Amino acid sequence: MKETTKDLQGLVKQSLTSVALHRQSQEALLPQRLQADGCVEITPFRGDKASPTDILFAINKLSTAFPARNQSFWELLSLRIAERGMTTEELEFAVNETIDNFNYQTLTIADIMKQGVKLKVKLLSYSAMLAECTKNGTTTEDYCTIKVRGVEKPCWLLKTDKAIHHIPDEL
Repeated sequence: MKETTKDLQGLVKQSLTSVALHRQSQEALLPQRLQADGCVEITPFRGDKASPTDILFAINKLSTAFPARNQSFWELLSLRIAERGMTTEELEFAVNETIDNFNYQTLTIADIMKQGVKLKVKLLSYSAMLAECTKNGTTTEDYCTIKVRGVEKPCWLLKTDKAIHHIPDEL
């Protein structure tokens, strides 16, 4: 088990390095996507990427809650978490949501991974925000602005999203 854990930690570290590079390139594209589409969905999870220790802690928690899965399942899940580049906050959210809400016969990797992905926040241009107000029956009073690096004009998001997810004034 100790050898497997060391091997797994090595694979996770390699995956985290490649994911960090990919995420940087995606974040660099945010201004272009926002300007082109007027709307971009982002994850509200901030902070550092989950470390190998964070991932092993999460796997331990899940394997305790779902003991029927074998070791290769947990190893593959660890790699998927690292390759996806989940933040510590996103990983904790996904694990807790899975433990609290999973009620099917067999746990799959997708059941865990989709928990963090399903939580998104919309960043909008001014015109897209007005269109959302018309479409959803909201008003401009329901939105606030934030600054996004690389975007000249302010972006808009729901005040409730900003408060609930502790989104900073500048991204």
